Amino acid sequence: MKTHFSSHPASRLAKNLNIPMKTALQLQSLIKGRLDPAQFDSVRSWLKDCHHEPARIEQILVAANDLLDGFGIEVIRSTKVWDRFWCDARFVFINMDDVYAPTLMFNTASQSFIVSPMADIADRLASSGELAS
Repeated sequence: MKTHFSSHPASRLAKNLNIPMKTALQLQSLIKGRLDPAQFDSVRSWLKDCHHEPARIEQILVAANDLLDGFGIEVIRSTKVWDRFWCDARFVFINMDDVYAPTLMFNTASQSFIVSPMADIADRLASSGELAS
């Protein structure tokens, strides 16, 4: 199951992520730029401690981690992708403490959000020889 974030209403996000509709609406607003990530305590605290302000996408991911009650932000690395900002990170995702649970993922190559279990994406990259160890 892979759902492109921008192509689905909040009701589908709520269903796919198994979250309340209010949370899905906040998540959608956050990603579409209608909700400032600095409204979240974790982001404000992080910003206060940083010498240079983190990129907006990083702030969004930290706020999304809060909204989803995640266990942090992690990456799936690629052997075929390199970017000056993301380096070899192909997907950045919210750790939901279960690799088979759907989670919010940011595709660094297409600069888009998807909903998918981390294991599905890692398996797909492994079968194509793109998964970095």
